[in-house]
Amino acid sequence: MDSAVITERVTRALKGDATVFSEVAADESHMGTTAVIVAIIGFVGGLLNGIFNDQSIIGGAIGGIVGAFIAWAVGTGIFYGLAKMFGGEGDFQGLMRGNAYAAIPSALGGIPILGFLIGLWSLYLYILNVRENMSLTTGKAVAVVLIPVAIVILLVIFLLAVLVAGLATSL
Repeated sequence: MDSAVITERVTRALKGDATVFSEVAADESHMGTTAVIVAIIGFVGGLLNGIFNDQSIIGGAIGGIVGAFIAWAVGTGIFYGLAKMFGGEGDFQGLMRGNAYAAIPSALGGIPILGFLIGLWSLYLYILNVRENMSLTTGKAVAVVLIPVAIVILLVIFLLAVLVAGLATSL
């Protein structure tokens, strides 16, 4: 694929141009390119995580790439399943290609404080992708994206409560 087309699509996705997600989803020849995008996201994210968290940069980069591919596949599966439950109609691979573009900002998620804001932008891009590629209303797309986020937050709160309770009983 032409690098100018890829650059233009990345730029449009980062600006929140919803039409790029359906365009990428329809381009079946684009799966290899999106895999490269995911690898770059993982590499940069892992590298920054290693730098800002005083960890191994090489290990962070390798772990970031592996983690990005796992998150890409599992995240798409979760979004796809939830979207189908909400009456969505779309293609798994198309949604997956769009998710790669929605994840681009998350490469910078390891930067303290700024990473949180970047994460919010990435969530917005996921919502656009789900809405465009699964033919859902914006409200349903918000639910598809935020339900897994809410579950993770609740699990973290529960685990922290268990940890605090365990520490309190050991004192």
